[in-house]
Amino acid sequence: VETGHRKGDVFVSLDGIDMVTTSTLSYVVTEDGIRAIDRIKFPTLKNTIDSLQKEITRTSALLRTNAQPNLANRKKSNKQFDNLITHLETLKAKKEKVKDSATKWLVNKKQLNTIILANDKIVAGGKGLIAVFDAETGKDIHEFKIEGTALGLAVSDGCLLATTEN
Repeated sequence: VETGHRKGDVFVSLDGIDMVTTSTLSYVVTEDGIRAIDRIKFPTLKNTIDSLQKEITRTSALLRTNAQPNLANRKKSNKQFDNLITHLETLKAKKEKVKDSATKWLVNKKQLNTIILANDKIVAGGKGLIAVFDAETGKDIHEFKIEGTALGLAVSDGCLLATTEN
C-alpha cells in the first residue's frame, strides 16, 4: 500500500458529530438529529453557506455593538437594531434554505452521537436509545431503549452490536 501527501481532492467537509457515507449521500449526525445530504449538490452550495455564515457572524457582532445605544441616539439606535435583527433572521433563513436544498431527508432526534449504515438501514445511537431508519427515506423503522449512551455501533452476522459507557 502506497501512501502519499494530501492532493487537495477533499470532497467536502460537513459539520456534525458523526457521519457515514455512500457514493451519493452523507448521513450526518448533528445536535438536532440526522441529515441525509446529497454529496453531488452540497459542494456547489458550500461556498454560499460559508458566505452566509460569515455575514451572520458579522451581523451578530454589529448587533452586540448596537445593543447598548446611548440615550441621545436611542430612537436611531433602536431602528438600526431592528434592521439588524431583521437582516440576521433573513440570513439564517437563507442559510437553512440552501442547506435544505441539498438535504434529501432530515430526522429530528436529539442526543444521538454515533451512526452506521447496514445494508439499506441507518442505525444511530445515543443517550438511552438506538434507532433504525430507512436509508432512502429517513422513515423511522424501530427504536430500542438501552441503558446508558451508545458510543459505538457495528453489525456482524446479522446482529447489531453496541458499546455503551455502562
